[in-house]
Amino acid sequence: MLMVDLDHVTYDLDRAVEKFCRRFGYPEADTNVWCYGFGEKGFAPIYNHMIRDGQMMTMGLIPGVVEALELFHRAGWQINFLTARKAIDGDEECTRIIQAETRKAMERDGLLKFGEVIFSPGNKSDYIRKHGCDIIIDDHPGTCFDCSKIPAIHGGMVRAFLRDCPHNKEGEYSDYQPRVACLSELPSLVLL
Repeated sequence: MLMVDLDHVTYDLDRAVEKFCRRFGYPEADTNVWCYGFGEKGFAPIYNHMIRDGQMMTMGLIPGVVEALELFHRAGWQINFLTARKAIDGDEECTRIIQAETRKAMERDGLLKFGEVIFSPGNKSDYIRKHGCDIIIDDHPGTCFDCSKIPAIHGGMVRAFLRDCPHNKEGEYSDYQPRVACLSELPSLVLL
């Protein structure tokens, strides 16, 4: 089973945030803005504004995502999308909106034909520990580190690949390996 994160792995959240910040006059955004430029509390109002304005799921797919998922699908892999996908500050209305919008966008983009979306109620590694997988790709180095210590469904340990992004090059676990530039690199590393 392959678990795939949404933001920064499947969807280009940075581009959506940058466009949104320019449109609504928030301070100039960069690739670290979603959490690292403003800090979690500073970004919560922007994130929730994006959700309420219907802008969150206007972000496009990262190039090569559908083709990579198709390769895994044809090879018989079960694919699921695992995401926290909730309002940063606990706003339940925003959480309901973003989860519904996420399903609509994934349907629009043809992703749900590959597998289901799972909205993790907490830590992704806790979900993996309880439900299992063989491979995960995520942009959070701590999640990858934690998941790499969990037994995989089909033996060995979970193979956790970190999607290389500007926001995960510094800080705890910033030296985590293996890194991939994008999801489209994964089939060549996994499917022989």
